[in-house]
Amino acid sequence: MKNINQILNAAVLSLILLFIVSCGISMSMPPVASAQPKETTYTLLEPLPCIPGAQQNCENGSLKKVDLNSYISYLFKFSIALAAFLAVVMIIIGGFQYVTSDIPGMKGNAKEKIWNAVWGLVMVFASYLILYTIDPRLVSVQTNIEQIQAPVRFLPHEYQNSISQINTEIKSLEENAAALEARAQTLKTEALDPFLTGEEVKAKLDEAALKESEAKDVRARVVDIRIDKINETELRLVEAVLDRNVDESLTDEQRQAIAFARQRLSTNYDEAVRDMWALGKGNEATNLSQEKIINTVIVDETLRAEDMIRTVKPDDASVENIRATQQLYLSLKYNETVPPEITVPELQQDYLEKRQAIAERMYVHQDEFLPVGEAREKLIEDYRRLHPAPVQQQPPQQ
Repeated sequence: MKNINQILNAAVLSLILLFIVSCGISMSMPPVASAQPKETTYTLLEPLPCIPGAQQNCENGSLKKVDLNSYISYLFKFSIALAAFLAVVMIIIGGFQYVTSDIPGMKGNAKEKIWNAVWGLVMVFASYLILYTIDPRLVSVQTNIEQIQAPVRFLPHEYQNSISQINTEIKSLEENAAALEARAQTLKTEALDPFLTGEEVKAKLDEAALKESEAKDVRARVVDIRIDKINETELRLVEAVLDRNVDESLTDEQRQAIAFARQRLSTNYDEAVRDMWALGKGNEATNLSQEKIINTVIVDETLRAEDMIRTVKPDDASVENIRATQQLYLSLKYNETVPPEITVPELQQDYLEKRQAIAERMYVHQDEFLPVGEAREKLIEDYRRLHPAPVQQQPPQQ
């Protein structure tokens, strides 16, 4: 009976370890689709203590903001730490029972409890070590669910070629960065070898630090490409679509192309912000978040203005449509209110200038919706009176 209980206990422990390992493997398999995922960051109600190597963005020793990848990685590695802690607790309990009990049977039970805890601890670390030795990616977490983008029929050939080349360049750089990071982690693991001399350990750690620095440089290059090349290409696509047949209404294909560009623009900024946070550049990440708000809002307002330019004709438009066109023009031209998320003065000015550029485009292609002479001046004066310029906050006195 005792042997049967031991076998059952070993089987249960093996199943639990297999479950932990299988979860780690299943969650760490790399994605197969080609689209870029959009990650969401969550703020924890209660900060968690940091675990080294769990893909965390720690602040003052606490984990406050996580995405799905880092959270599951935390749980996976926390479960290993918890198993080690419980094993140590069982060893202490078994040792206490062994020392304080004079009954031979109780001493035997205490010794068995200690050995079970030791073997459980060995199996936990052995399972992790075996997986890491096979491939470090087996103990990393990647839960991104790739988005499937419906094909867009109306896309200029030069746009398609440009995006294809940029994506190829980004993919190559990301693979290079991942290889450098994997090599750095391997060197750190090799430095733990107790048979190495102090100089050999230092050499490996120095090389690992160099590889990590090179990986950060590569990822910084990826951010530059996303911002400088991809976003510029997306905005050029919007301009190319809107410059076609200015006197006709936008077709479904044109709207689809603009929506496609806006989605990629938003995704590129999200990925660039994520990379900046990973590189420890919080200020740059914050600026990129504000730039995302500016450019996505501008695309939306440009599309709205284009609809009015192409559809609202003064000769046959209703009074409501004429007034709506006037209000949109006046808002773009004279409303100096900036979204509260945009706090950088240079970006605030950029936001206002881009809105005014849309207003100028409306006026160039269709100025009949505004009255002339004194009526126009009164219309502008009334709007400014109802929408005064926001008061600039003075910095506090030192």
